[in-house]
Amino acid sequence: MNKGENLCYFRKKEQALSVGKQLRKMKIDNYKIFRLAKDGTVTFMHPADGVFPEKVNKGRVQVNGRPFTVYQNPQPAELQFTKYHMKSYEADPLTTMFVKARVRAWTDQENLFPIPQPEGWMEEENYAEYSKKMQDAIQNKSL
Repeated sequence: MNKGENLCYFRKKEQALSVGKQLRKMKIDNYKIFRLAKDGTVTFMHPADGVFPEKVNKGRVQVNGRPFTVYQNPQPAELQFTKYHMKSYEADPLTTMFVKARVRAWTDQENLFPIPQPEGWMEEENYAEYSKKMQDAIQNKSL
């Protein structure tokens, strides 16, 4: 390669990307892959916004980002009754957050199915009144 700018033509974008990958192994980072239209307009293909995808750019919008790490994906058994049940998957963030919330809700049995608790000790003569209140509470919850 000559010093300064070099130009090379390829038939396919994949060929240009593979040469770019080899250039980056040799620590050459300042290359651009672009497409020339017949009318002379230039369309940048890689990197599209001038910064390589691995590098951070202020104001760059995250694409296909996940708000959590991969190890926080739900276990396959937790995906029952979702669209990912019995399928190979990488769950989208919304489904993952839904599954996590559902698992958290099932572990909180006290608030999921609240049952009125007696205050303090209960005398034997008050047991009939308490059991009636319990039956009413359970019937009202099931309606």
